[in-house]
Amino acid sequence: MAALAAALSTVLPLPVAALNEGAGRGWEQTTAADPSFFASIETRSADLTPVAKWRAVLDRYASDRTGTCAVGAVCPDRAWPERDWPERAWPERAWSELVAALRPLAPTAQLQRVTAALNATAYVSDRANWGVSDYWQTPAEFLARGGDCEDFAIAKYLALREAGWAAEDLRIAVVTDERRDVAHAVLIASHAGRAWVLDNLNDDVIEARAVHHYRPVFSVSETAWWWHRPAPVRHAGGDAPASR
Repeated sequence: MAALAAALSTVLPLPVAALNEGAGRGWEQTTAADPSFFASIETRSADLTPVAKWRAVLDRYASDRTGTCAVGAVCPDRAWPERDWPERAWPERAWSELVAALRPLAPTAQLQRVTAALNATAYVSDRANWGVSDYWQTPAEFLARGGDCEDFAIAKYLALREAGWAAEDLRIAVVTDERRDVAHAVLIASHAGRAWVLDNLNDDVIEARAVHHYRPVFSVSETAWWWHRPAPVRHAGGDAPASR
């Protein structure tokens, strides 16, 4: 992905001041007793208008599945001239086979299988693939062309949804990778009271509480999106937050 500022300016056009207005814009503040993953607190909104690229990829995916094309969508016939995708059926077949392989597995095995299968896809930047700084791909686009971090996360999200996972148990999270000082995207899958990280940089599925170098910026599902901030740091002997 592009640098963090560029990622936020293209994906989240709302100014920070608007985010801070809270309930007036439909935000729902979580309680301090219910922190989010990666040591953050979160604010929820059911209005997906700001996450246009996410809505667009969901629309294109639905069109791919039904064989229809929504007005204004970049549909397969336009996205892939024959010279760019001479075997158009191949990504769809590979996707169907992956979903079929996932469905009979237990949830933890599904997480491991989808990570192993999709992490084998080539990493290709959006600039090299599409000539733009940031483009969110459907699974068919991703399997045909390779993709960058959010494309891995999107494909894992949709594969698990097809395998029976509920939308409320899955989120694509855009984070700051503090080790590399870059924006990054991962999938967060919640199961049995634990949040698991599916990351194209790691073939192991790791519990979120064991990952300390990701600072979440926002996360999104089909029904809502969340703005994240660091959780208050509290002194060992009291409740007062430490200065940051």
